[in-house]
Amino acid sequence: MIKPSRADFLDYPIQKYPTQTMDYYFNRSFQYGFIDNSTKVVSMGSCFGIEIARYLKKLKYNYIVTEKNKFFSAAWDKLYTISAIRQVFEYSLDPESFQPIVRWWERGDKYQDPFRRAFNYKPKYSERAFEKHQECAKSALEQADVITITLGMTELWRDKRDKSTYWRVPPIELFDEEIHEFVIQNVDDVLIEMNRIRGLVPNTKIIWTVSPVPFKATFRKDCDPITANFYSKATLRSAVDLFVRSDENSYYFPSFEAVILGHSERYMPDNRHIKPKIIKNMMLFFKRMFFIEEEIEQEEEIEGE
Repeated sequence: MIKPSRADFLDYPIQKYPTQTMDYYFNRSFQYGFIDNSTKVVSMGSCFGIEIARYLKKLKYNYIVTEKNKFFSAAWDKLYTISAIRQVFEYSLDPESFQPIVRWWERGDKYQDPFRRAFNYKPKYSERAFEKHQECAKSALEQADVITITLGMTELWRDKRDKSTYWRVPPIELFDEEIHEFVIQNVDDVLIEMNRIRGLVPNTKIIWTVSPVPFKATFRKDCDPITANFYSKATLRSAVDLFVRSDENSYYFPSFEAVILGHSERYMPDNRHIKPKIIKNMMLFFKRMFFIEEEIEQEEEIEGE
């Protein structure tokens, strides 16, 4: 009589689930190792992506900045959704495709850019200002050897007529239910946008990550904000996994998993923003994964769980 197997799977090549998340991640045996101080890096995305940009700037590596701004490589500002990110690639690298029906929101005596936060111009300067931004954005993306893209959410607002995606919600005084629509993207929607981006930068290495920062609020009425947030993150994570497995020049940085599972007290009192010591851990983890081994110096020990 054959005795019941206690664990046949242990006889196969497997990766066992770790007992300590950050210890595992920080000491993992493989590294991609393609960034050194000559690698031209560009970044964009949501709030957590700013931390990657700050870190690369701090190291004085070859982080590309073509336009004065507080956050990224050019003044495309924070980008919370994959559609807003794709839009930047298109208006930078294929400007003829960017022909939104509504190009500016009139706010008092200024024109506000619907696609970039807090960019307000006197009407006579608005078009030239945006053209200058397009030139700077194109320069950054064309120079890049590596682009880091941090995805934040799948909820977006857009013009239902031409699908142009806003940086956030339209101003309340301009809202028109005949024009503006709220969209919850699914995995297929995200994949379509990722493929459109890849078509514009076919050979550039892209490091994708999903932000571990919850969004501030949801417009959904069918569920609570915690549930809505995790749907959003799970959708993005699933799409990134499918894309990275099919694209030889794409890589995944598991900041979402490392923060959520690697630290029991991860957030500030607002229950959203990540504590500075944990951000530091994530940047050291990023360096371990993507920098050429000779470039990795002795770092302070991380703090986990």
